[in-house]
Amino acid sequence: MKFIGQHIWDYISRFRNDVYLESIADGTVANDKFLGLDSNNKIVKEAISVGDANQSIQMGVSDSSPSNFTSIGFGTGNVNLTFEAGEGIDLSTSISPAAKITIAGEEASTSNKGIAEYSGDHFSVSSGKVNLADTITGDRTIQGDLRIGGSGDTSDNWISIDAQNGDDSSGGGITFYETGTYSTSAPQYGAKIVYNEDDDELAIGTIHNNTFMRQIHMDRGSEAVIMQNIRLDSDSSGGPFLYFLKTDTSVADGDSLCRILVRNSDRGTSTTTSQIQWFATENHDANSCGTKINFTVTPNGNSQSETTAMTIDQDSSVTINGDLTVSSGTSGDATLIIEADTDNNDESDSPRLWFKADGDITQGAIQHKDNSFDIISNVSSNGGIRFLTGTTNNTGTTDPETGATERMSINSAGTVAVAGALQPNTIELGHASDTTIARVAAGIVTIENELVVTTKNPVLASSGSTNQTIATYQSRRTLTTAEMNDLHNTPIQVAPSGGSNVVIRPIGGMIRVDRASTNSGGGSLDFHYNGVTPAYGSTSLVHYRRFHTSRTTDGVYNIVPNTGGVLTSTNLTGDVNKAIEVSLTSACTTNCFTSVDIFLTYQKITIA
Repeated sequence: MKFIGQHIWDYISRFRNDVYLESIADGTVANDKFLGLDSNNKIVKEAISVGDANQSIQMGVSDSSPSNFTSIGFGTGNVNLTFEAGEGIDLSTSISPAAKITIAGEEASTSNKGIAEYSGDHFSVSSGKVNLADTITGDRTIQGDLRIGGSGDTSDNWISIDAQNGDDSSGGGITFYETGTYSTSAPQYGAKIVYNEDDDELAIGTIHNNTFMRQIHMDRGSEAVIMQNIRLDSDSSGGPFLYFLKTDTSVADGDSLCRILVRNSDRGTSTTTSQIQWFATENHDANSCGTKINFTVTPNGNSQSETTAMTIDQDSSVTINGDLTVSSGTSGDATLIIEADTDNNDESDSPRLWFKADGDITQGAIQHKDNSFDIISNVSSNGGIRFLTGTTNNTGTTDPETGATERMSINSAGTVAVAGALQPNTIELGHASDTTIARVAAGIVTIENELVVTTKNPVLASSGSTNQTIATYQSRRTLTTAEMNDLHNTPIQVAPSGGSNVVIRPIGGMIRVDRASTNSGGGSLDFHYNGVTPAYGSTSLVHYRRFHTSRTTDGVYNIVPNTGGVLTSTNLTGDVNKAIEVSLTSACTTNCFTSVDIFLTYQKITIA
């Protein structure tokens, strides 16, 4: 059927040639509906969402020069689609056989971004991903920083260098090039970190004029760090220091805290020749940390054992096992100073030098005490002080006594013995021309040119005895008023006993009487041995009949021993080791004597 003004076609139509639509009215296309052909070339419409990358748009271009267009407009107020070329991107269009926009990448260069390709076989590409190869051969140079891992990749970031073979030059490591001839393994000047597989050690050092200095190296099987030389330097006020930390928090008395070891390769890598070692001297905690330091050495000819040379104990005392030498070298004085009481607050603080022997016995000392200088010898046997001199030049460790002779000694009892002459044959007491003891001849001594009677007489001799004592002695005893009042009852000693096999004999003297009133008593005054009742003509040594009786003045009496063959003892023991006493045969007048002063001269005779 045919209607005027319109033609509605209800049947399927097929056009076998070009189809032209003329007089197409302008209008608005729905944003989500587009006209196109399906797989059977049927005209269909399809809704499409904005941004759907799986859809295509076909556009015809009427411009006679399509390569010059830059944009396509979709009507007033709608989106303009613009294609622009950028760095490394080229754009081109064509209309035959259909409208086409071509986007091509430019070849990359150092001044232009673009498409580049990897050279060699150090990578692989799969599913659009580029993967670097696990192994890269040949030398590579990276200018700039090389970062392994990022801020979000905090673990398992490693640089691994294969060093299965080689030494300091041919092994594996990292080199730092400074200047001179460049080499990956050994630049002329620079530094190197290298693993020496041949010797199983890691070495760190600088390279100077093609020589690897190898300042630090670490053996693979050891925890030790070995350095050629050590220099500690610091600009801080505290100066440089070494710090050793023991992390064990349960340190007990006797535990080792740290060590400084010295070893020599010709003795074995595990054998120490000397060391400094710190030991705990108590169980350590927050409030206690007692420590001592031992210094050990190896004696000559000893290949194994060390000996303790010195110990600094926790109380700051120092023990030296061996000789102590103080030397100033080739010039200057060598001074050993022992000081005490530096603040002068305690006079009992003394500088001392003690000498020990025979199992910790302090046998002698040289010390200063209470402003006196003491030389002490104090031991149970063979004690005393000796002074030796000689003319031998002893050196090294030779005993200074070698070639020396004892010149003077002081034994434990205080006896002083002098060997040889006293030069210039005098002894000065005080100062010159004050008190001089001089030798005149054999057995003759003077004091200020006055002859001294010696205590031994070499002329006297008999069988079994020579040089018997002939010295004289003097005693003084002042009798008080009370002693004189009771002298008839209580004898008073005027000369001490002489000891075993010694007899005391009075030889002179005087009695000085200070009278208070007249003595009316008629008692006699006698000198006699202790325990003996005096009797004139027998046991009395000195006798004064009616002593100072009826005298109206003071008096002085000479002491004259009894003479004329008086028998003083009837046995050979009654006078041996006996003191001499004085007594009255009867009482004197009470308080008649102010004092009686007796000066007795006597001899000690050895009868053994």
